[in-house]
This record gives sequence, C-alpha cells and structure tokens, in this order.
Amino acid sequence: MARVHGPKCIQVIVGMLSGEDQKLRLAAAVALLDRGFGRPKQEMDINSNSTIELHLVAARAISATLIEQQSTPTIETIESTSTDIPTE
Repeated sequence: MARVHGPKCIQVIVGMLSGEDQKLRLAAAVALLDRGFGRPKQEMDINSNSTIELHLVAARAISATLIEQQSTPTIETIESTSTDIPTE
C-alpha cells in the first residue's frame, strides 16, 4: 500500500522544498536525499576506552547480582501426608 502512494508522497515532499518554513524545507531536502542516495554511513570507534568502560561497568553489575543470588540460600520444603505415599 505504501508503494502505491509513494509517488504522491514524493510530490508532497518536493512541494515542501519551495515552502517558506526553512525547517520544513530542510527536512524535505534531507528526506529526498536519504531516499535518493541513501543515508550517509556513520562510523563508530569501537576501540575507544569509553566503550570498554561501559562493558566493565555492565559486567560488574551482572557479577554482583549473580553473586548476591548465589549467596542467598533457598530452602525448599516438601510437604506430604501419609495419603500421598502410594501403598502396595
């Protein structure tokens, strides 16, 4: 359904290019460029110290939670009555 309306939508965006509102004109231009040429690639520095620090903080938080869960003893009680035990 979206593809059917695609050409009309593009015409609306092209019409916005000649509008008076500069923000709308810029948004229309960016939308057309993104669709016509693709969005520009965004590079990420995966070797930065901040990424490593975030992973360490997350690992410490997870470790603390796991240690806390392991140190809390859980006692399971089994309740039964003599009628629960099968007899031969």
